Order: sequence, then structure tokens, then C-alpha cells
Amino acid sequence: KPFRGTLSEDPREWIQKTESWLSYNNYANWPNLENVTDEEERKSIRTAMTVAKRKVPYILELLLLESAGSWLSRLTMEEKETFEIFKQRFSERYLEDRVTRHRLIVNVWEEKQKLNESVDDYYDSHVRLVKLAGLTADANTNQAFVHGLLPHIKMQVIMQDKVELKDLLEAARLAEIAFRET
Repeated sequence: KPFRGTLSEDPREWIQKTESWLSYNNYANWPNLENVTDEEERKSIRTAMTVAKRKVPYILELLLLESAGSWLSRLTMEEKETFEIFKQRFSERYLEDRVTRHRLIVNVWEEKQKLNESVDDYYDSHVRLVKLAGLTADANTNQAFVHGLLPHIKMQVIMQDKVELKDLLEAARLAEIAFRET
């Protein structure tokens, strides 16, 4: 699955799935040659590693698009040569970058429930954004959840005076049902 570098994508999930795919297809996570005693097998593994090593940058070019593709093009060939080195650069850019993390936290607070969106779908989106921003569920993220609810649901949830996310979700679900029945 391609990665575009947008704030709606989960870079942790992408890097894990990509690493699994590369490992499955023998492009990453090679065995330690010190543990291979047969010389012919070692030679065969070295040859396969060399071939795979040459393909990794091209595979990455297919998987990283738009702004992520532009970022990739600025890396040196050595930074793209092995998946391990690439993974480190990718993490620095998409997982550890303070500006990106700040923007993700802002997204948690700016997200709003859409008019035809169910409370459950909005909740799932909120939890995903909280995880993506590297936050844990706490009073602040719970308040962000309430803040983004549709006004008629938000009012009912606030009146319930709940604090825990599961309780806020239950209050929002009940408000949603009550509103549908009127």
C-alpha cells in the first residue's frame, strides 16, 4: 500500500506492513551469516542479499508517493540501500519530527463529527488520531472527543458530566439514539 506522507496516514502501521512484505519477499531481515556454517549456503545468501539490496530503492520509489516520494528523492542512495537504514530515516521524518507531531495533536482537537457520521465512526476516527499523534487517552483527549461531537449530541454528553472515554462514548450513543427518535 502506498504512503503519501499525509497526516491521515499512520506511518507506524505503514512501516510495519512494508517491513513484513519485504521480509516475506526476501528483501529485508536476512539471517546472520555468522550462524550459517555451510559455505555454499553463505555464498547463495550473499548473492541473494546483493540482488535484493539493489531492488529496495526501486521498491521504495513505488511505495512512496506525493510528498513522501519527494522526501524519498532527497535521500542519498546509501540511505535507501537497505531497509534498515531507510526505516531509521523514515522514523526520523514521520515518527519523531516535532512539527509533524504537533500537527497531529492539533488534528485531534480540530476533528469534528460529520453530519451523517455515526458516533461510533467518529469515535473510531478519534481513537485512531490519538494513537497516530502518539498520545494516550486522558482527560485532554477525552475533552477533544466531546469537543468534536455534533452540537446536539455534545450538549447531552456535557450534561451527563462524564469523564472516562467509555462513559462519554455511551452518553454520546444514547444522545444519538434519542435524537433519531425525535
